Amino acid sequence: MQTPCVPLERIATTDGEVTGYVLSVDSGFVNVLTEDREFLILPSGEVLSRE
Repeated sequence: MQTPCVPLERIATTDGEVTGYVLSVDSGFVNVLTEDREFLILPSGEVLSRE
């Protein structure tokens, strides 16, 4: 398995923190691939910060 070519980020959400790779930011959603290779679609309104 290879590491994605985007930086690893810590994403603070209203439900807690997610660590993963932001693959895209679409209209109202943030698509994230976690370190465990789980694909998440987070509503933009739930994302508090990204670093």
